[in-house]
Amino acid sequence: MRLELDIGNTRIKWRLCKDDTVVSESFVLTAEVVTQDEVENARFDSVFSGIDLSQLDAIYAASVVIACNRRLIEWCEKNNLCQPVFAGVCRECAGVINGYIDVSRMGVDRWLAMLAAWNKLNSPCIVIDAGSAITVDFIADKGKHCGGYIVPGLRLMNNALFAQTEKVGVSSDDYPLTPLYGDSTEQAVLSGLSMMVLGFLKEACDQFIHQTALITPPKILVTGGNGHYVEGLLLENDVLGGRTGRECEISYDPDLVLDGLSLALLENSFSHLD
Repeated sequence: MRLELDIGNTRIKWRLCKDDTVVSESFVLTAEVVTQDEVENARFDSVFSGIDLSQLDAIYAASVVIACNRRLIEWCEKNNLCQPVFAGVCRECAGVINGYIDVSRMGVDRWLAMLAAWNKLNSPCIVIDAGSAITVDFIADKGKHCGGYIVPGLRLMNNALFAQTEKVGVSSDDYPLTPLYGDSTEQAVLSGLSMMVLGFLKEACDQFIHQTALITPPKILVTGGNGHYVEGLLLENDVLGGRTGRECEISYDPDLVLDGLSLALLENSFSHLD
C-alpha cells in the first residue's frame, strides 16, 4: 500500500492506493496540520487515524509547504514508517518537456498537473489550477511546455481588497457564473473578481492559440479548490468558442496533481529530502 499526498497552501489532499486502485481518500486544511502559532505541532496522527500504518510500503508527496515536509518526516520517524519521498521538478518527464529556463523555480504542483493533463489528453492543452493562486500553463504539440501565468486566486484578491479599503468587505464566496455589474457592494465585488478571472483566462487562452497557430481549440483541464467554479465560469461564457468558431472541451479534474504524482513515481522522478 502507498500513501500519496498533495500538500498545498490551503489543503492537504491524500489518497491510499493499492497498485492502481484508490482504497480511500480525503483532505484536511493545511492550517489544521501546521499553524502559524504551532509550526512544530503537525497533527498527522489524527489525519491518518483510520489507516493501518503497518500496511504502508511507500509514502510519496508533492509539497509546496516546506514546514509541512519536516513535520511529515518526523511523523514517519515517530511511527517507524518508511521515509517519505518528495516529487521534484525536472526538465522532462512522462512526455512533457519543461519550458522553464530554471526548472527548480517551478512549483511541483504545477509540474505534476501538467504531467497528468498531457497523459490524459495527449494533445495541446491548457492546464488551470485555481487554488490560493490561479496558475495557467500551456502545453503545445509533442508535450512542449510553452510557459504560463500566475495570479492571485479569488480569495487572495478578495482579502487584498478588504485589507486596503474600509467599507469593502465581502465574506461570501458565492461568485456568479455570469458576472454582471452589481447593485450592491457585495455583488459588485463578487462579479468584479469573477470578471477579472474570466477576462484574464480568456486573454491567456487566446494568446496561446494565436502564438501556436492552433487549428483546433486546445482542451482545457481545470483543477484546484476553486476549479469546479472556474470550469463552470469558462463553460458558461464560452471562453474559446467565439474566437475559434468551434466548441472547446473544458473539464474539471480534482485529482490532477495526485495523478501526476503517480506518473512521476513511474519514472522515478523523486528525491529524498535532505
